[in-house]
Amino acid sequence: MSFIRNTTFTLSQANAEELKPGKLVYDALVPGRKFIAQSMEGLIQSNLWIAIPPRNGLVTFTIFSEWSTLEDLQAYANQPTIKALEQQLAAEGEALNVIIYENLG
Repeated sequence: MSFIRNTTFTLSQANAEELKPGKLVYDALVPGRKFIAQSMEGLIQSNLWIAIPPRNGLVTFTIFSEWSTLEDLQAYANQPTIKALEQQLAAEGEALNVIIYENLG
């Protein structure tokens, strides 16, 4: 059994341009966040998914991370750098949507 944390947020396409490789926001969100996650106990896997719906021009991002225990997941979520990153992302677009799942299989 493991625990999954999905954090979803949307940005306009103009703001999403900052999430291209080589940009500061990209470096914080992708390799920076992954480095923090990998340095913590219990990480199983972590990914960033991007969806560009054709109808509204908003770009939807989902940060996926899977953890061995709920305590490991909570330690990641409460890590000050992760909290600051998520607060910044929420300030740039719509509110963050965080969902925790228990993987029973």
